[in-house]
Amino acid sequence: MAAADARLRCAASLAAAVPPLVLIACIGAWGVDVPYWDQWVVAPLMDQLFSGRLDLADVWRQHNDHRVFVPRLVMLGLARLSGWDVRWEMAANVVFAAAVFFATLRLVRRERRWLAAPAVSLLVFNLNQWENWAWGQQLVVLVNVAAVAAGVALLAAPAAGTVRLGGAAVAGTVASYSFANGLLFWPLALPLVWRSRSGRRPRVAAWCAAAAAVIAFFFVDYEFTAGSSSVPSSPGDLALVGAYVAVFVGAPVFAYDGKLAGAGGVLALTAFAVLGARLLRKRPAAAWPWIVLAGYGIGSGVVAAAGRLHLGLELAMSSRYLTMANFFWLGLLGLAFEAWDAAPPPPRVRTLARVAAAVAAASLVAGCVWGGVLFREQHLDRSKARRALAAGTLDEGLPHIYPDNRIPPAYVEGLRRHRLSLFRDVPPARDDGRR
Repeated sequence: MAAADARLRCAASLAAAVPPLVLIACIGAWGVDVPYWDQWVVAPLMDQLFSGRLDLADVWRQHNDHRVFVPRLVMLGLARLSGWDVRWEMAANVVFAAAVFFATLRLVRRERRWLAAPAVSLLVFNLNQWENWAWGQQLVVLVNVAAVAAGVALLAAPAAGTVRLGGAAVAGTVASYSFANGLLFWPLALPLVWRSRSGRRPRVAAWCAAAAAVIAFFFVDYEFTAGSSSVPSSPGDLALVGAYVAVFVGAPVFAYDGKLAGAGGVLALTAFAVLGARLLRKRPAAAWPWIVLAGYGIGSGVVAAAGRLHLGLELAMSSRYLTMANFFWLGLLGLAFEAWDAAPPPPRVRTLARVAAAVAAASLVAGCVWGGVLFREQHLDRSKARRALAAGTLDEGLPHIYPDNRIPPAYVEGLRRHRLSLFRDVPPARDDGRR
């Protein structure tokens, strides 16, 4: 029996290693060192950094609806080391994904970790999130989710003292100043702070004070983007929001089909409600960390719906969103493990659960293959655009790396002057008197 268990654990460890290794290989083969779309907005910061003119106000500046202060610091640090090779940012995304992986496994009971590891790995490192892996700018998302996962892991400890509380507050601050969804962490994590038996009131008061300070500072000199959000005003609007959230949470498992994602999302949300309610009655301490994780995925879907619903339900399938929606599935997975341990289900339910798990795993693998195809396609497109940009022949007939490929000349000139990104190996231009 011991030998069989050892073989199973070894097989599970090997299976868990496959997704990150595949991801790293794909980034190495298909990552393209050229700024893409919103990443060009960082080009002026790079010019200021390498000219010695950068200050914190520039880094703090709002990006769309977000404060991306922490990811910008990471980007600038990596740029200083690499000459702004954006593939370093892609590699950093994998590192932050690894933080999500290990933080999630910390929440799983020790005796179950070997069994949970392959499923968590397949979710966290899946190529179905190809846009986040192919686009260094998506550090804003990966830093955010890594901070949220770390914060939940800190607060979930049985004896989460003052140091862990402070660490979770730092994690919440990093999440909030990486992506706007990070603000959700503060109210969602409150039950984890509340459940402490000793010093509950001071801890809750400190948490609420920290949340109020971080949120208030977030909105200092904040400009609301016109049309960036909408409030449902009719039952029809609420139904559309519900449909959007269902597709949003179902997309990580059914990334290749919107109808399957919607149906899978409804079924998964139902299972979450049943398991969560059941476990809260029997093992509330074990249930809350997973509910918080899943809640972050659901809340992110609601936030996305508020800002993007008018663009259609298909946007809920965006691969950029899957990294946040994954949290719902990680939470559901944890609840399933805890519910199984609390009261093993009858044989029929066990069989149904195993079938559902097998279908989900097969679908995740299919999504990985599908994402890999799209990852390679972007490699071909961006490589072509990169060559044209380096040669000064980029036009609207080539794949876009900026809206209409009309990159502000000052952005390109700044990179060329400091020999950054795709211009690192290009000989400096002759001195024409412009310094």
